[in-house]
Amino acid sequence: MQRFLGPFEPNGAVSSAEEHLVHTEGAAGSIPAPPTKSTTLFWARVQKGAADDCWPWQGATMKNGYGRVKRRGKAELAHREAFRLTKGEIPVIKRPYATLIVLHRCDNRACCNPDHLYLGTYMQNARDMVDRGRTQWDAKRG
Repeated sequence: MQRFLGPFEPNGAVSSAEEHLVHTEGAAGSIPAPPTKSTTLFWARVQKGAADDCWPWQGATMKNGYGRVKRRGKAELAHREAFRLTKGEIPVIKRPYATLIVLHRCDNRACCNPDHLYLGTYMQNARDMVDRGRTQWDAKRG
């Protein structure tokens, strides 16, 4: 019995339908959130720089380096909130191994620069980690 690998074909390629989904900037028809008091407060905690620089989160952080905010009374990762505010809601896919998450192009967990954020799957995140030498084994090798 073959295990379901989600959006990736057995040879490691991404199917065209899934590739479109993964490269979508937000949910279909979704628009960025309009400015509100809470969005203004959120961006006040981001150290903005040039368009291609990392914009580090200056508020509360978790031990692993990710920024942490509250959204509707629930904890949320700051980079996910930055994505949602600028690119729209994150699509929910209810299928094993196809959940979309917000990834960093820059590998900086505190970064909230929308140009550094994109949607991908857990499998893509794991492949990026290996390709960029960010595994726990790479860290131990120094």
